[in-house]
Amino acid sequence: MKQKKLILAALIVVLLAASVGGTIAFLSIKTGTVENTFTPQQVTCDIHESFTNNTKTSITVENTSNIPVYIRVALIPYWQDANGNVAGVASWTPSFTPANGWVKDGDYYYYNGVVAVGGTTPSLVGSEGIALPAPDANGNKAVLVIAAEAIQAQGMGATTAQAAFAAAAN
Repeated sequence: MKQKKLILAALIVVLLAASVGGTIAFLSIKTGTVENTFTPQQVTCDIHESFTNNTKTSITVENTSNIPVYIRVALIPYWQDANGNVAGVASWTPSFTPANGWVKDGDYYYYNGVVAVGGTTPSLVGSEGIALPAPDANGNKAVLVIAAEAIQAQGMGATTAQAAFAAAAN
C-alpha cells in the first residue's frame, strides 16, 4: 500500500511538472514580427465656380478624396482695393436661396448628401446666382471667397453633413 502511494505521488509530481513545463513552453514560443500596414484615407475637395456679369452663377464642390465625403461651404465677402489688397470687411451679405439639397446652418452651407469619390455636388446657388454689389464710393470692388471643407462620410455615425461635422468637432 505504501508503494502504491509512493507511485501515485511520483505520478502526480511528473504530471504537475509536465503541465507547468508545457505551459511555460507554450507561453515562451516566439512568433515572427508582424507588420501593421496602415493606409490613411485622403480627404480633399475642389471648388468649381462660374462668374458672369458680376454674378456667381454656379458653385459646385468636387470630391477629390479616395473615400465618400460630406461637404460644407463658407462664403466670405470682403472689399478689395485697386491694388488687390483687402480694403475692409464686407458691409454686404450674399443674398440667395440655397438649392439642390444644400441647407444653411449658422455660417455654413451643407450639402446633405454623400458625395461619391470623383463626384460633384449640385450647384449651391439656384438660377438667380449670387449678385455682387457694385464698387463702393472709394472704388473698392466686392469679392466673394468660397471656402469648402470635406469630411469622410463613412464611420461618422451621422446621416447628415451637419451631424458629421458636429461629431468631428467633439
